Order: sequence, then C-alpha cells, then structure tokens
Amino acid sequence: MNRFFYRVVLFLSMLVFVVWSQIASQPAKTIVDRDLAVLARHEFSHERIGALSQDEKKLFYHLIKTGEIMDEIYLDQVHPLNKTWVTALQSLKSAGDKTAEKILEYFFISFGPWSVFEKEEWIIPDRLLPQWVPVNIPRLKGYNLYPYETRDGIMQSVSIKELDNWLKSNPQDTDAFKSPFTVIRRSADQKGFVAIPYAVYYKKPLTEAAWHLEQAALYVSEASVKTLLTNKAEAFRTNNFYATDVFWVKTHDAELQLLIGPYEESIDEIWGVKRGFGMRIGFKDQLGTADLQTYKSLEAQFQANLPIDAKYHPDKQKEPFFTVWRQIYTAGDSRQGVQTLGQKLTNDRKFTIEHGARQSFYRNSQDGKCEKTLKPLANLVLASEHLPDVACDAFFKSTLHHEYAHALGVVFWYPDWDNPDPKTRKEVNDNLPTWGGKLEELKADTLGCYNQQYMFNAKLEDPARQRQMYATMVVGFFRSVRFGMNSSYALNAMIMLNHLVDAGAVIFDENEDGRIRIIADKVAAVLKDNARDALMLQVKNNDAAVGDYFTKWAVVRPQTQKLLDRIKDAGLPRDLYPVFPVLKELGLDNDL
Repeated sequence: MNRFFYRVVLFLSMLVFVVWSQIASQPAKTIVDRDLAVLARHEFSHERIGALSQDEKKLFYHLIKTGEIMDEIYLDQVHPLNKTWVTALQSLKSAGDKTAEKILEYFFISFGPWSVFEKEEWIIPDRLLPQWVPVNIPRLKGYNLYPYETRDGIMQSVSIKELDNWLKSNPQDTDAFKSPFTVIRRSADQKGFVAIPYAVYYKKPLTEAAWHLEQAALYVSEASVKTLLTNKAEAFRTNNFYATDVFWVKTHDAELQLLIGPYEESIDEIWGVKRGFGMRIGFKDQLGTADLQTYKSLEAQFQANLPIDAKYHPDKQKEPFFTVWRQIYTAGDSRQGVQTLGQKLTNDRKFTIEHGARQSFYRNSQDGKCEKTLKPLANLVLASEHLPDVACDAFFKSTLHHEYAHALGVVFWYPDWDNPDPKTRKEVNDNLPTWGGKLEELKADTLGCYNQQYMFNAKLEDPARQRQMYATMVVGFFRSVRFGMNSSYALNAMIMLNHLVDAGAVIFDENEDGRIRIIADKVAAVLKDNARDALMLQVKNNDAAVGDYFTKWAVVRPQTQKLLDRIKDAGLPRDLYPVFPVLKELGLDNDL
C-alpha cells in the first residue's frame, strides 16, 4: 500500500514537473501581446505603388527618409528617456530576445513604453532591461517640451504655476513661450526659463530632413507640391512654419498629398500649444474628394443654425478645403496610437481666418476601421432590428462632420460678449489649460452630430439614411470607449450616450440581452442639447466648470459596462496596426 502510494506520488510529481517545464519554457504573455492581439493589421497603400517610375521611387525614398527623421524627433519629444529605452531594446533584439523584438514592434505605433489604450500603463516586463536603464517611469505632463525634474522620487514636468508666474514677471516672453514651435528649458543659471526654437533645438535632424525634402522636390512634377517641399525645407532651418502653411493649404487639390512637420498639439498637457513632428504621404482620392465639394457651401447654413445666440460667434472663417486621401505612409505624431480618420488643420485660428483650413479625410483608415473594428461590434451592442443600418458611408459622414465642426462655432473668446472687441479677444483654450483640448473635441463630436441631423431635417441628405446615422453613431460610441477612458473620444462617447439614455432616446433592452434599442423620435433633441452644452462651455470659458461637466457625464455606467465586458471577452480588434507596402517596394523597413 505504501509502495503503491509512493509510486503514485512520484508519478504525479514527475507529471507536474513536466507540465511546469513546458509552461516555463513559454514566454509569459505581456501587455504588448495583449494589445497587439487587438490591433488588426491593415495595409495603407494605393494601386500606384506597384508601378512606380524610377523618379517616383527616388521621390518617395527621400520623403520616407524625412519621415524617419520625424520619427526620431518625435521619440525625443514624447520622453527624454525614449532613446535610452529603444537603444536597450535594440541590443536585446540583436541578442535574440523575442520579447524585446515584439516591444520594438509596438514602439512603431506607441512611441514610448506605455500602452496606446491605457495611457499610464507601463508595457516593458520587469527585469527585461539592464539594471542601469530606468523603468516604470510615468509619462510627463509636458512630455519633453518643458523642463522636468525629480520630485518626491518621481520624474515630473515643471508645474504650470511656476511657468505662469515666470510670464507674469516677464510678459515679454509670452509670445515665444507659447509659440507652438519652441521648447522650454531652464536658463543656464537655473533661476528662470528660456524658449528655444525648434529649428535650433532640433537643428541637426531638421537640417538633414531639409536636405531630403529639397532632393524630393527635384522629382515632383506638380508645381504646388514642389513649392511646398522647398518652403518646408526652409522652415526647418528658420522656424517660420506659419509661412509654409500657406503653401500647404494651396496643395489641397494636388494628386500627391503631404503633411510634414509639427501640426498637432497632442503632446502638450501644460499649455496645450506645442506641436509634435509627424508626416503623412498619400494620393488624393479623386471621386471621394469630388463628392465632398457640396459641403463647402454649407458653412453659412451651419453657422446660422448653431444652437446658441449669434452674438457668441461674431468671427467668420474662410470656407475649408476638402480632400480625401489614400495614405501610403505615416510617421511620428501622425502614426502614434489610435490611427486617425481625418483632420482639420491648421489649428491656428488667426491663420484659418486669413487663409482657410484644410479638412483631410483618410479613406483607407476609414474603410479599415469600419470593416475591422466597427461592424464586428454591432452584433454585440445593438438590438437586432438596427444591425442592417450600420453603414460605412454613415461612419465616413460622422468623421466629415466632426472635422467640419472644428471650424464652426466659437472662434475666439471675448470678456464682454455684448461688445466684442478684437483687441481683447483670446484663443478659446487660453483660459482652459486643463480641459480646453478635450472640450474642443467634444464640441466637434456633438456639433458634428447636430449638423448631420440638420441635413436630414433640411432634406440635404436622404432622410431614409437617418436610421443609418443613429445606428452607426451608437456603435461608434463603443468603438471610441475601447481606446481607453483617457482618450477624448471615449470621454465624449460616454457624455453623449449617457445623455441619450437619460432622455429615453436609447434603452438597454433586456429582451435583447441588454443590447441597445434606439428610440428615433427622441434623438434629435438630445443632439441639440449636447451641442449647446459644449458651445456654451466654450463661451463661459471656465476650466473648473468644464471639469465638473466631464466628471458628471463622462462615466461608464453599469449597463454600458456589461456591453463593454462582452466586447472584451469576444477579443475583437480595437484599432488598426499600419503596414506600408511602399516600404517593401523601396527596400526599407517597417520599424523604428
């Protein structure tokens, strides 16, 4: 009996050892594994890529080399330790470490050791990097565009209060310090601050990028694009980015579409003004662009229909230029994180009034997200009667109206709205250091939906498609929340969904296992109220009041969480991982 028992125990012990050995030999699943599993690989390409002439190959070679430099600069802009982390990971990859190889693959879109979905989540496993490499470092509020120091044992950005106090004592520094194109550093004596132009701070990489742009210009046939490239090269040397944007606006109708340099303020949580370096290359979608030209004439109608008093929008901007692109390559800020559907640029109000803005829509990003991330969600969140109404055209229109709405509404803030004096006006976000950027995105989301409703009411769109708008909008809320509740898009989605729920415009139908049923005749009033809320928050211009509004409404309620849990369990794609066939065509790598 004892001998039999001993043999059983021995056998079980050996079995456990074998199983443990097999498990231990498998690399542990990491946060990077988790995130990559829900990023659907998607080719960003164009039919012309497989038939490039020799001159076109030279053109795209120099453009992509410029893009690689935008990657280099943007890595530095995101965090001062980024290059240290990348160098350490590259050494491990060279030694055959598969985990390091996968993290570098992730860096291609994250541009830092944090999850693209959970903003503060560190992605590098413990003990992977050498002991001398700092780990578990939080993001910097000012990224690497403002001074930083170690306080309470934590690497932190300089406080807004300290910077604001400096400007109160040195008002002559305001323009340079709040320029989108300067880096702020402590002065040599450590007693104050200085603003360093991008062209000076990043002189070496920008000088190389300027050379590549001038080389690319030699192989461009379109005059407007050639002018843009040569002037952008000059801006990289002189820091005069405002002037070169005039030439960029003029390329709205070119076949070759480019966006190069610092444009978006996504890497500044101090003043919300500094711009990150990025790049987009693509071709104009001729048919898609032609289809959008009817929207150019609607700006006056949209402005007249705003759900706020006309005295709050006395300033008029030029009509925007619409272009639909098919992207073939992105870099830096233009590639980081969630892949962009469209953009309204520039973000300079003064420039927009004088020269107009460009509304760019990225068709292959739209198509990929609709088919790979949006439609699969519908079965999990919508009542069955709404499933046929989820449509990619409605998804595209939602992006169109979002970007259009950025150019509408409150252009500047005035201390006295009854007597608006241009001498006293300010940028809307000047008094909203914490919430200004998020509020602008909320305005674009809510006003975009309100304007879509206006087009149905005015018979400017086929009223039969209103059902598609509503169904696609609701599924879109859940797509946005999956980016993480640090994302403006997720916050906005919950604000809008919760208003619809409270108004009885959507219900969680227990007969459909908690899926959403839309009560169509109640939706329009809620969209109007949402747009009015966002616009009036900009009018009142109180940062604390905006924060209170977001705190109250931008929350995930239990019935919503139930659907989100269902989506998570299904393991559906959350976004796209970009693949660029043009790189293979040119013999270049799809990595940093």
